[in-house]
Amino acid sequence: MRRIILIAGLTLALSLQGGCVGTSNQPFSLVQPGTLEFPQEARDAGETQGSVVVEYDIEVDGTVSNLLIVSSDPPELFDEEALRFVGAWRFRPAYEDGNPVATRGVQSTIRFELSNEEIELPDL
Repeated sequence: MRRIILIAGLTLALSLQGGCVGTSNQPFSLVQPGTLEFPQEARDAGETQGSVVVEYDIEVDGTVSNLLIVSSDPPELFDEEALRFVGAWRFRPAYEDGNPVATRGVQSTIRFELSNEEIELPDL
């Protein structure tokens, strides 16, 4: 089975608390994004694109927890890979008053798309 590694088009929908960003207050940042694979099931179903909105928490150690699917299009086809992908991410946690803090309810949109070169056309 040929594996396609994609660069994820990510949209982080961040809802950070207000306040100035200084040496003791910093937002979280993604430090290890991992790789996204186009699911074979989607390819077999003839799908060439899709998206999944995933909600999750970032813990003080930078790991991701409490993942859940907010929405997906087409429904369910890309969910498992989106959860695996986001679950493997590692962050530098947010800092408040010089201390790492967890961030709850972060949402990211994971986009899947096959390029024309990757689409296998039937022989005619």
